[in-house]
Amino acid sequence: MVLLTPPPSADFVALCLQRDAYRAAAQLAPISPSPCRIYWRSKPGEIPVGAHAATAQLPYHQVGLIESYPPRYYGVRVPLDKGGEVWAEARLSQGYYQMSSSWASTFRWYFGLSIFYLLLLGSSSLLLRRIRARLQSVSQAARQLASGDLTTVCSGDERDPSEVALLVARLNEMGAALRSRHQQLGQRRQELEEASRERNRRLAEVSHDLRTPLTSILGYAQLYHDQGFASLAVVEAEGKALLTRVGRWLESCRLESGVLEMRLGEVHLHDILEEAFHLAQQWHALEASVDLPDKSPVIVADPILLPRILARLLVHLSRSQIHLTLRSRQLIVTGSGTGLGEADPALVSLETCRQLLLRQHISLQLTAERIQLDWESPWSD
Repeated sequence: MVLLTPPPSADFVALCLQRDAYRAAAQLAPISPSPCRIYWRSKPGEIPVGAHAATAQLPYHQVGLIESYPPRYYGVRVPLDKGGEVWAEARLSQGYYQMSSSWASTFRWYFGLSIFYLLLLGSSSLLLRRIRARLQSVSQAARQLASGDLTTVCSGDERDPSEVALLVARLNEMGAALRSRHQQLGQRRQELEEASRERNRRLAEVSHDLRTPLTSILGYAQLYHDQGFASLAVVEAEGKALLTRVGRWLESCRLESGVLEMRLGEVHLHDILEEAFHLAQQWHALEASVDLPDKSPVIVADPILLPRILARLLVHLSRSQIHLTLRSRQLIVTGSGTGLGEADPALVSLETCRQLLLRQHISLQLTAERIQLDWESPWSD
């Protein structure tokens, strides 16, 4: 095996050179590992194979630099008693130095390296499990917040300086902000609903107060018209139109304010659709084509409110031609033709229609040219 060690210092190389040169002169076995190379010079003027010629210029027993170009080489020469010389040379490496090792040191090196990697792997696994568990907790809390559960709070240690703890803190801050905003919106919505109910109540009172004297005026106008006062026909016509409009306002205000009590019962759907179409024609001239079964299904609904809601939806569609298609627990109304202008302000709002339909277990899907009603409860023949 070859071990990689940092390069030795110049003093260490000098010590090794003198040690190995004297051991070779005394004919002792070399010490391994060693950075030195030993050369034998038997006669003057001879340069051993592989040795540097500059070593021959060095004084005896003195370590000197024999080559300065990197890597640097140091050498020493020691005379022998019987003639000849011993040269020792060593290279001072700039990078890591390679040294051979025994099987025992190799085993210790591999064993230590294995223990290090096992400890590193174990600590990394524990750290990853901890981070993964905390990230899963943060992800679950984020999903709960996204689903509308604003009471969710992600647990974490506030003293933990890691990025996961910072993420937990930011998530909790976002949840707190959402809860505060949701509470403010709830309060604002209650205030608006209360204001809307108060407005509709006052409009209903005003409409009722207008309707009563208009009925009396129309009665006297009809009486005088029958007695021969033909000029009162205009008064009668305008009064009837105003009375109709006030009646619409009154009915819309009652629907908006929830004054009308809902009474569910079994009714024929064909009768509901016919009445709704008749009411819608009082606002606009409509042409209808139908694709209905011969036998009318029986549904559970309010026979008073449902026709009026459907009529307002038909007027909201604002098309001169409509087509009604009846399927299993589903009514589809599509509009075509020219538009009918702006919607009548006396119409009840679409949100109120949606809420009234939900109270009858009917869901509403509305677009610019399509109305779709889906019944949750089954129909009967």
